[in-house]
Amino acid sequence: MDPMRAREQLLAEANRLADQLERLNASGLRLGVKDSVQELSLYDNHPADLGTETYEREKDLGLKDNLEIMLRKTTEAVKRIDEGKWGFCERCGRMIESARLEALPATTLCLTCKEEQEATPKASSRPAEEEVIKPPFNQPDEKQESLAYDGADTWEDVAAYGSSYTPQDQPGSTDYDDVHLEEPPDSGTVQFVEGMVGTGDGVLASEAGRKGLLERKDLPSH
Repeated sequence: MDPMRAREQLLAEANRLADQLERLNASGLRLGVKDSVQELSLYDNHPADLGTETYEREKDLGLKDNLEIMLRKTTEAVKRIDEGKWGFCERCGRMIESARLEALPATTLCLTCKEEQEATPKASSRPAEEEVIKPPFNQPDEKQESLAYDGADTWEDVAAYGSSYTPQDQPGSTDYDDVHLEEPPDSGTVQFVEGMVGTGDGVLASEAGRKGLLERKDLPSH
């Protein structure tokens, strides 16, 4: 492919990308979420109320990042043409296939090197700390069942002091007093039956069971 013709195509593509980026920024992307939805404050809104706005903002930011990357690659390709370096693979140094340059004038790798790059496994993006941090502080292991203090217990303890839930979010609730827990349940248990212990004479109900959550006439009274 002729470098001068490729330069014209790249410049036209750079102008198109710059125009798209400018129109995207002009659509309100430079504004904060509060200003974009014309709210005086976001603190009085339920988290779900801004769900759509948050999704649209994340999508626009993703498009913006992609446009900036494509624009940078295009302008760098124009610079390589001016320096006489365009058309050579930056990895192996060989000439890039003409058909590949016709399709992707801004490419920097030949087909062989690109295939090798894509075949190389990418490093995990998970934080390195997860390899040494033990439960319940890291992500729970779905393959193992444990009654240890986990994320569910943490949420119950925190929710006892209040949350953004309203009565309509909690089945059976008629006012805000019904939404929040009056006292935290037994830690380490999800259902009250898990808090029951076995005895030689039968089953001893947990404190939750004695308060009426479990009604069994054959249980001894204490």
